[in-house]
Amino acid sequence: MCGGDTCQSLMMKCFYPMMKSGRTTSNKAHGKCFTCQGKSLPPCLGPAAAPWMVTCTYLEAAMTSDRPIRIVYFGGYGHKLLTDVDSRNRSFIVDEASSVGDIFWGWNNEVHTFDPMHSSWSQPQTHGRAPAPRAAHASATIGRRGYICGGRVMETRTNDIHCLDLESWTWSEIVPASSAPVGRSWHTLTAVSDNGLFLFGGLSVDCKPMSDGWLFDVETKTWREVEHPFKTKPRLWHSACPGKDSDVIVFGGSCDYILLVDTGHCNDALVFQTQPYPLFRICVDYIAKSARNSDPLRHQLPLLPSKLLTAVQTRMCFYRPSKSPKSESP
Repeated sequence: MCGGDTCQSLMMKCFYPMMKSGRTTSNKAHGKCFTCQGKSLPPCLGPAAAPWMVTCTYLEAAMTSDRPIRIVYFGGYGHKLLTDVDSRNRSFIVDEASSVGDIFWGWNNEVHTFDPMHSSWSQPQTHGRAPAPRAAHASATIGRRGYICGGRVMETRTNDIHCLDLESWTWSEIVPASSAPVGRSWHTLTAVSDNGLFLFGGLSVDCKPMSDGWLFDVETKTWREVEHPFKTKPRLWHSACPGKDSDVIVFGGSCDYILLVDTGHCNDALVFQTQPYPLFRICVDYIAKSARNSDPLRHQLPLLPSKLLTAVQTRMCFYRPSKSPKSESP
């Protein structure tokens, strides 16, 4: 976890969860808060500089001897000193409405990396045409490529999509070969296959919370809107992660424009199916859904092979029993 907004101030701390037996532990004692040591500083830190509110874009979870784990992030909204603002350099766009004295707030398009093993920051030299400065964008990785989609700069919310090669640090813009989703910010982008990205929700140009879902094929460069059962559940500022069988799990966020109306925080999880399920998943889901209300089926569960029984029992935990209506008082 890196950066963010605490309502009173912007953060530039990194928290790295320790892994045990392939699972992330939530015990605070097993986490670590990283601060910069020596000459390695977070982006835009100087004698009187402040942190950035950023979108952490890529986490390369696989650690090998020749490629250590690293966090790579792009863009964000924050401030710089007047002496650090170069009008000829379009990597920082000043937010004129928020400038105070020698401090200028604005949007940037910088790329920075953080090494959690050595608590150090670095800024790679990128090539190609970088995306315009922005914040509240969405991102995902497929293999050694990172993708940036949408985001906000000034009063504009974009729908463009860019790719960063994480080997050569080369940017390229992807021009869709189909109609694309409308511009937005505070949405999510999740990798669901070797060539597929799932976009959900966000805030539109006219500040409307959105509930549409889209699949983008990075090979054919085409967008396709996805039908789903959560059209009445708009989300922005939510989190999303890939699940089993290309599912996408969305949690939390807000269902209204949180900067104006702070009453719509959500605590439910939405599960999106982005691909046809394999036969095994269909069968396990059917058994898990039906076993509670079927005595013959429930009594036969112990006859299943142990591995299959464990899968069914685990899946049953996801299906809540139907709540019976409360009886009225006489």
